[in-house]
Amino acid sequence: MGNILNSITSRLKKVKEEREEKPLISRESAMAEITELLDYYNISTKTLQMTEDTELAGERILELLLEYYRYGKLKNKKGESGFNIIQTLKNGKEIIYSEITAPKKRMMDKLESKESYGKIHSYMGSLSNIDLDGVDQLHATDLAVLEVLCNIFLLA
Repeated sequence: MGNILNSITSRLKKVKEEREEKPLISRESAMAEITELLDYYNISTKTLQMTEDTELAGERILELLLEYYRYGKLKNKKGESGFNIIQTLKNGKEIIYSEITAPKKRMMDKLESKESYGKIHSYMGSLSNIDLDGVDQLHATDLAVLEVLCNIFLLA
């Protein structure tokens, strides 16, 4: 199984290189952006490692965030309106996620507990003033970024 995974990983790397997909910022700059996000919301890295079972999940979330920041899919913006995260979509448009507030978190309460993705999508939609129809129109790769970012926002 490891050989197949290594082979596919190698092929994916070649595909990205052929597309000339180069990081826009360094690994260190991306880490600084992630650190700024975690610091702003006072999210401890211990929160990402609450149990042995979730440690890998926390590490994976941080790895994905690192990639998203490096390749320009996410960036931080501090301004008069507070701390925002900007997501650049596959089509070049942007989604601006506003600061987390209690009323926006309560958007998730309006749905049944079994509607996990509905809760995530309504919450992130409330932070960006996008309705569920707008979230439904996102490309799969854009949706993945939204969902990973939501994992961080839920810790705030």
